Amino acid sequence: MKNHENYKYNSYHQWILLQSKIITIGITDYAQSLLGNFVYIEFLEIGKKVYINEKLCTVESVKTASDLYSSVNGEILLTNKKLLDKPNLLNLDPYYTGWLYQIKLFDVKEIIKMMSYKNYKSLVSYKK
Repeated sequence: MKNHENYKYNSYHQWILLQSKIITIGITDYAQSLLGNFVYIEFLEIGKKVYINEKLCTVESVKTASDLYSSVNGEILLTNKKLLDKPNLLNLDPYYTGWLYQIKLFDVKEIIKMMSYKNYKSLVSYKK
């Protein structure tokens, strides 16, 4: 796992990068390694409001189909349309070209509760 100190992490194995009130969100390298090679992704529409523990998107890999859930409350501003044609970017580059959404947060304070890189690394090490 690469060191991503400026990212926050959640128990859904997603990373969050905060810039003002807007976050970019994606899945961690650990998550993509568990799910396998991605072949399909289905996004929610831009402008949709999302809430904690609600379905954020559906991904399909050669192993399984999985729903990914939101760990924040906010409004979807942008989806990574590159993933529609190349879902394997989630495997190849989950932290950069494989991001999922940009979301405008309703409350930036939600990010404070999320894990640091160090805490997430401990969680992942424990699960191995």
